Amino acid sequence: MRLLQRHANGTLSLTDDLHDDDIPDYVVLSHTWGAPAQETNHVELTEAINSMFRWYREAARCYVYLSDVHAVGIQHNAWQDDFRNSRWFTRGWTLQELLAPRLVEFFSSEGIRLGDKISLEKEVHSITGIAVEALRGSPLSDFSVKKRMDWAAKRKTTRKEDEAYSLLGIFDIYMPLIYGERERALVRLREQIDRSIQGPDPSPYSGTNAPSTSVKSLHPVRKNYRKVHVTILYWEVDEVFDTVRS
Repeated sequence: MRLLQRHANGTLSLTDDLHDDDIPDYVVLSHTWGAPAQETNHVELTEAINSMFRWYREAARCYVYLSDVHAVGIQHNAWQDDFRNSRWFTRGWTLQELLAPRLVEFFSSEGIRLGDKISLEKEVHSITGIAVEALRGSPLSDFSVKKRMDWAAKRKTTRKEDEAYSLLGIFDIYMPLIYGERERALVRLREQIDRSIQGPDPSPYSGTNAPSTSVKSLHPVRKNYRKVHVTILYWEVDEVFDTVRS
């Protein structure tokens, strides 16, 4: 794991690769417009995506920057219409960013704090259909496979494979990545879920009975670059949004 560090003089740099005992407190910045990151090592990419949910869960907090939500120059609380329609709630990869961190704070395009996933839980529940208990941090294993699949059903990803890969942490599954397998990724995910359940009854998601989540990935790979939309940081919110807006 590597962190993006902001120095006192305002410059940014990546830390060396950090291991579990060396990781300081950090925050996550979640957004949907992305930054390019070079995809050079398939092993590292597989480890990163399989570890992503844990990294979010262990973050001190997650700042969500909603570039399509405006809070300046409009009537009081009129931002709520933008909030309900924000693209952030439609993306496959942002599901785990909403559920994994203990504290998720939402900010407008101007950097104004709108609330967090607890103070806005009624709105977030209405938008996403996610149970309030899950938003409050109940273990995801408390919720059925079908329920968790329903949370992802209307979310979109650009790459077909990411329909499955973005759900690995939601189901606590480790799975190698095979870009190019398309729909086969969901089949493999369902097989892994079935194995993890280890119950006497077959899963309702095995074989041809498995429903399609109809989500498409946020991260197209073009040439040797892959779009990502999560930056792991460790500086505070005013500095985060100064950097985002600059």
